[in-house]
Amino acid sequence: MKTRRPRSRHPVPGESIERLSISVSGTDKAALEMLATEKKVSLAWVIRDAVDRYLKTEVPKLQKKTQG
Repeated sequence: MKTRRPRSRHPVPGESIERLSISVSGTDKAALEMLATEKKVSLAWVIRDAVDRYLKTEVPKLQKKTQG
């Protein structure tokens, strides 16, 4: 059975796209590359997915804190 590739994490058409440059340890880079290889996606996809997951948990906490 063929496994499906995860959906693209590219922004929605019409949405602003920003480029970032980051530095990570060699160990972290190797781990990210291993995940990308295992999932059959790009390293950029893994990083975008991680940022998306992080923001989904942290932004609501911040909003709640500033509101109350």
